Amino acid sequence: MALAVAGLGLVDSLAGWLALWAVIGVTQAGSLYETCFAFLTRRLGHRARAAITRVTLVAGFAGTLAFPLGHWLGQVLGGQGALVAFAGLMVLVIPLNRVAVRQLRRRERAGMVLPSAPPGRLQAALRKPAFWIIAGGFTAVYLNTGVLLTHVLVLAATGLGLMLVLLRRRDGV
Repeated sequence: MALAVAGLGLVDSLAGWLALWAVIGVTQAGSLYETCFAFLTRRLGHRARAAITRVTLVAGFAGTLAFPLGHWLGQVLGGQGALVAFAGLMVLVIPLNRVAVRQLRRRERAGMVLPSAPPGRLQAALRKPAFWIIAGGFTAVYLNTGVLLTHVLVLAATGLGLMLVLLRRRDGV
């Protein structure tokens, strides 16, 4: 994902931009809360609650820092430079994730976690219609959220400003 984000700061074609966003979209699937929480639950069993709480707190704090940092980097480095800088920050997180995964594996070897799923369990789930209904529901929710946050709010803000200008002209204000 870091390479794709850095690529967004360097690419100069629409095809390249779309290809990089496709890569980012696939990598984001492994970065969602549900994926993280499922991983922690699988690795830590009933002890996952504390880890999930820590992830939620750190992610919330990270979001609080990321937006002002993105604004500042955009002003200092421009949009493309900010993307490259954020990619660099993402690379810094890789060693932290590696340490965390090693700690979880040590706990697993020490017998402090649930046993792994028996072979074929995923394939069995993929054959059930309920799995695809739930997957489709989550996809629709995320698509709805993405569309609202990315497009509708911006269009509404732009459209609202235009509408106010037109109403003022009509009313002679």
